[in-house]
Amino acid sequence: MRPLQAAKNPCFRVGRGFIPGVNAMKSMGPSGPEVNFRAIPHKFPGFSAASLAPAAMRARRRMQAQFLLHAGSYSAPQLTQTVKSSMFTTPFALKQLVIATALQMPFPGSKGWECILTLGMKRILTALVLIPLVLVLVFLGPDWLVTVCVGAVALLAAWEYLGIAQAVGAKAPRIPVLLAIAILFAVSLLWPDKLNAALGALCLALLVYCTFASPVATVLLDAANSVFCLIYTGFTLIALPLLRGSESGKSLVLFLLCAVWAGDIVALYVGRNLGRHKLAPRISPNKTWEGTAGSLAGSLLVTGLLLLLAAKLSQHDIFALNFPGTALHWMLLAVVVNVAAQVGDLAESGLKRSAGVKDSGTLLPGHGGVLDRIDALLLAAPVLWYALVIQQF
Repeated sequence: MRPLQAAKNPCFRVGRGFIPGVNAMKSMGPSGPEVNFRAIPHKFPGFSAASLAPAAMRARRRMQAQFLLHAGSYSAPQLTQTVKSSMFTTPFALKQLVIATALQMPFPGSKGWECILTLGMKRILTALVLIPLVLVLVFLGPDWLVTVCVGAVALLAAWEYLGIAQAVGAKAPRIPVLLAIAILFAVSLLWPDKLNAALGALCLALLVYCTFASPVATVLLDAANSVFCLIYTGFTLIALPLLRGSESGKSLVLFLLCAVWAGDIVALYVGRNLGRHKLAPRISPNKTWEGTAGSLAGSLLVTGLLLLLAAKLSQHDIFALNFPGTALHWMLLAVVVNVAAQVGDLAESGLKRSAGVKDSGTLLPGHGGVLDRIDALLLAAPVLWYALVIQQF
């Protein structure tokens, strides 16, 4: 820590352990000039750090309180005088400063607005935007558009996976891998009976490409990650357009999505509030057996609601939803889909943890990357497809 010098656009920060006040100890921190407020002004009788702690800590529960309040081009003496100004002359104002800081809200003296949305709010807003678009695509979109959209999601997920692989030293060729995934989706749309042959040919093509294009020391790593990426993010998601093109396909896809989404949502809140027993601490420390049970219950509940909704609609000669077979049949499928979804979630967590990566990306606010959002579907979709195929034997 070196003494604070007059600098252009310095700032002061209220972070964990910092107390608003005067008699500041000024220093240059890692993110810019800071004022460490340690003393409580004597002109505020009865005011103490303890009065701030409960409100501030509740607000900071989900985030580290590091919020930069820009004070303009002030020198150190001007900055100290700003702190002493009328903006902070009451205990109430000081408390509001700490709470606003913890919530990342704008405060007088800041340059512009900071994001005031918590992680949970971002998750909800992202879901409110994406879910209606997905449902419209499932029920109203033509087959080619569904395939194109799912293919685009697969390409984004593949890009993020290759970024994870790069963290462990792999330099898989991104463009050839993405091109292979695009070809695979094109084959599934135009020549679905040639899909297996296309998958084999593309895997061999990626192996040959990595053999000659990658450094000798990384051929094995690059080829393995290229082929795995093609299967993990490409071949698995092809199950979605295949399911939609089957008999009662739209209802099948709706069932799949609702079972996965409901399980994910219930697991999140049950695990957060009731979770006590860790499910797989080495892979995903936050997942619990209580959350797993809640996830299964959520999938079964939403399946029952879908069956009830389909029955009610059919009574009014509306056959938008069609779930042939017994209720027990669909409940068993819900269990299979839910288990596959939870294993898919754990599998992606294991891949990220092995690479030392927290999120696959930042494209979806509150959810991380695309791969983080669809990790459950990467196993649940093909498992549902295979379950339906097995039933035909």
